[in-house]
Amino acid sequence: GFKVQKMHIVQVANLIPDLKGQDLLIEAISILKEKRIQDIQVDFIGGGLSSEPLVELAKEKGVLSQVNFLGLKDRDYIYGKLQDYDLMCHPSRHEGFGLTVAEGIAAGLPVLVPDADGPYEIIKQGELGYTFKKGDVASLADALQDIYEHYQEQAERVGDAAYEHVKANYSIQHMVEQYIEEYKKALV
Repeated sequence: GFKVQKMHIVQVANLIPDLKGQDLLIEAISILKEKRIQDIQVDFIGGGLSSEPLVELAKEKGVLSQVNFLGLKDRDYIYGKLQDYDLMCHPSRHEGFGLTVAEGIAAGLPVLVPDADGPYEIIKQGELGYTFKKGDVASLADALQDIYEHYQEQAERVGDAAYEHVKANYSIQHMVEQYIEEYKKALV
C-alpha cells in the first residue's frame, strides 16, 4: 500500500489553475470521493496570487479536508519532503519542460502527467509514468483510481524505471542547462 494509511499526492506549481490545473485535481478527488475513495490527501506546494478560488472550489466539491495549501516553499524544503509522498500529480493545461516532474522522479516518486508537453516527454510518452488525457477531469480521476487500486504492484516498478531514466538523461547539470534554455525562450 501507501507510505501511510492514505495515498498522499503532491503538486509543486504556482497556483495558476488556468496553466497548472490545480482545479482539475480537486475535481478529480471529488469524483473519487463519490466512488467512496476518500483516503487521498493532496498537498499543493506553490505560491501564486491566491489560493482562495481553489479553497472555494474544494469547499463546494466537499473535499476541503483532503486538500492542503502549503504555500511557497524553497527547494530544500521540497527536496526534503518529496519522498514522503506516494505520487506526484502535475495536471497542467500548459507546461514547458516541467522541471518539477523531473525532480519528483529524481526523488523516486511515480508521476501522473497529461499526455502532452514537456512532462510527457520526460516520462517517455507514458512508459515511465502515468498519464491522463490533457485537461480532462474524468480521465484524471480514472488514472488516479487506477493508481490507487494497484499502487503496490505498479507504482514502485514505474518509479524505479523512471528514476534510472532521469538519472541517465536529466542530471542536475543537464536539467539546469535545459531549464535555462527554456527560460530564455519564454522571455522572448
